[in-house]
Amino acid sequence: MKLAVAIIHGIGTQADVRDAEGQHMFAQELISGLRQHLGAQADQVAFQTLYWASVLDKRERAYLDKLRDQPVRWRWLRRMVTLFLGDASGYRKVSQAYDTTYEEVHQCLRGGLNALRAKVAADTPLVILAHSLGGHIVSNFIWDQQRINKAEHCPLDPFLAMETLSGLITFGCNIPLFTFAYDPVIPIRFPGHCLTDAVTQNAR
Repeated sequence: MKLAVAIIHGIGTQADVRDAEGQHMFAQELISGLRQHLGAQADQVAFQTLYWASVLDKRERAYLDKLRDQPVRWRWLRRMVTLFLGDASGYRKVSQAYDTTYEEVHQCLRGGLNALRAKVAADTPLVILAHSLGGHIVSNFIWDQQRINKAEHCPLDPFLAMETLSGLITFGCNIPLFTFAYDPVIPIRFPGHCLTDAVTQNAR
């Protein structure tokens, strides 16, 4: 494989439904379209979905279930706000003692990246396609990983260390809204340390 592509979803409920290849429903049409566009070169690209909705979906639905028999108004709006904004507020990084949700979401990403790594070599360039809150989540994941890998030399597995990151493409990304909590704002290091000169020059 010459390229690895990870696709992460954004806010809102996402069914944990996968195809025979193990790709989640939210990205199946996108992957199919990309393969069709790539033609014969599609065999050189490994795809993997990064699914994290299960961490918060259960809690949000449990809250809505408790309201089912309550005399509340605007149920449709309550449901929409809970299932969408609930993801953003539930994921936020809080004090270390209560930081389980943040880590659980990141563990979901780690599982998906491990599955992708099983399909590619350790030095394979990685491109991430991220929608909405998924862009913020994967940016935090990369930031945390880079704090572990402070050394400028390549780690034992540069792919899992996010040191082959060569592209981060976002759709409707809300990262700017989360930067207001920081002064100064310091971005992730990009591209990764362990890319060839040619890939580094073309990193996006």
